[in-house]
Amino acid sequence: MAQAKKRILWADDEISLLRPFVIMLEKMGYEVMTHTNGPDAIEALLAEGADLVILDENMPGMNGLDVLSQMKSLVPEVPVMMMTKSEAIDTMQTAYGRQIDGYLVKPVNMVQFQAGITGLLSRQDLVSENVRMRYVQEYAGMMDSVSRANTFAEWAAAYKNIVDWELRLEANEEMQSMHLELKNEANRGFAKFVCANYQDWIAHPDRPNVPLMSHRIMSERIKPMLKNGERVALVVIDNFRLDQWETVRRLIGDEFRVSTDLYCGILPSATQYARNSIFSGLLPADIKKYLPNYWVDDDANEDSLNQYERELLANYFERQRMTDIKTAYYKVGNNESGENIIKKFGGYTHNNLNALVYNFVDMLSHSATESRTLKDLLPDDAAYRSLTRSWFVHGNLRQMLFLLRDKGYTTILTTDHGTIRVSQPVDVKGPRELNSNLRFKTGKSMTYKPNEVFAIERPAEVGLPTSALSSSYIFTKGNQFFVYPNNRNEFVRYYTDTFQHGGISMEELILPIVTLRSK
Repeated sequence: MAQAKKRILWADDEISLLRPFVIMLEKMGYEVMTHTNGPDAIEALLAEGADLVILDENMPGMNGLDVLSQMKSLVPEVPVMMMTKSEAIDTMQTAYGRQIDGYLVKPVNMVQFQAGITGLLSRQDLVSENVRMRYVQEYAGMMDSVSRANTFAEWAAAYKNIVDWELRLEANEEMQSMHLELKNEANRGFAKFVCANYQDWIAHPDRPNVPLMSHRIMSERIKPMLKNGERVALVVIDNFRLDQWETVRRLIGDEFRVSTDLYCGILPSATQYARNSIFSGLLPADIKKYLPNYWVDDDANEDSLNQYERELLANYFERQRMTDIKTAYYKVGNNESGENIIKKFGGYTHNNLNALVYNFVDMLSHSATESRTLKDLLPDDAAYRSLTRSWFVHGNLRQMLFLLRDKGYTTILTTDHGTIRVSQPVDVKGPRELNSNLRFKTGKSMTYKPNEVFAIERPAEVGLPTSALSSSYIFTKGNQFFVYPNNRNEFVRYYTDTFQHGGISMEELILPIVTLRSK
């Protein structure tokens, strides 16, 4: 297979005068993307990536140093060469302080230019080779940590390491394939671990090594902070995985004191169950039993499954006898609604707790299933992270986080569940009224191979509601998804390599819960 050309991104407001240098780079075998301003260059770097960036220091509007700062916060691993008309020592010290990798002084000598570019790209190749060698050296250790993991904390640490390496190996297709095999093996082990322990976690939450779970976030994280006099913002990004958080963390990490923990989502790892549990502080069966007016069954329209979160949040504080706590709930489905909340936020600052739900990531995964065009845009996890990062850069959540900080709020940023790219079909038969989720099924008279699923025959024992006495739940594991025997081939073709949630995998259940405080 032919090796892909290295890509150089060049931002200079006088790029037309530098055409001979662009031609030389193209003759050397590089792909060159040119832009005349910083914002366009930043957007191109996020959308298309680059192996090297060349920046003019003195561009109008957003100058080179400002562009450098943003690029290094977004994609710190990409080397940057700055071109300047000044050899002033303070300019270069500032540039190097912002992690510049090299510079050239205009007017540029062609030989020096070629040598500088070749040197930086060769250094980048050396860095990539060192990363590859380190991965090979650590591979056995990661496999050992996966095979030995016996508590949720150990699994969370193993998954965090897997995610860290996944981000570092994005540019290495050969190592990505090897790493995917490791992650699939880890998911098989994690599924066995969850199947063996889940019922005990629900029944005995106070035992040692039981993880924090969705229905205890309010009582174990939010309530103590409010009791301590802190003003809190609970920001829930629907369907937001650890790798997506690590991708966007670098966009805001320098502006906050950041503490990232991991908690275990409940089953099913689906919005209706998990997010309602977060806001109510109850397991789904208890919501249906004690607050039946606020529970919506699976057969309802998807848009209505979480319509009572505001009421569930208010009910939580009533049950806790914390009626002096002023709360507010906002759902952000698009940029317009987010902008409206930001504009009006001055009127919300008297609240002890502001809860905000952002739905973009979940809508992205659902849309990619239904749209061939979007599915093509999300061929793998790296593309999923890239689109999430672009949303974070161009949306208004980032602005909201800064606003909350400036207004004196401590932000707890988390999610209700994650999602996984599925590829292994599992057959299930059942009545027509089975729910449509591809990762879990609930109902009666289901037929399946017991060794392929995690079955819960007595849902009440794990806090799950039922619509009939004989109803049960079954869950897929790893990258599986349920298919029906009728039209099986068409079903498999349509849903393979789509992002789904509701089942058991590290991506869906090992979830970030992040504390953001002002520095």
